[in-house]
Amino acid sequence: MPEAEGGCYTGRRPSGPSIGFNATPAARAVATHVVDGPDLRAIIPVLAAQLSSV
Repeated sequence: MPEAEGGCYTGRRPSGPSIGFNATPAARAVATHVVDGPDLRAIIPVLAAQLSSV
């Protein structure tokens, strides 16, 4: 996997779900969930759904 734009590649796969917030196209391609918005609190519904399934 090539280095993602604006990030670094560690050689390891993520251990769990990921959320791309206002993410670049490269980050969107690998994120489990993508959320766009002016406020980071926009990810709360995604986090709530993940935690309720545990």
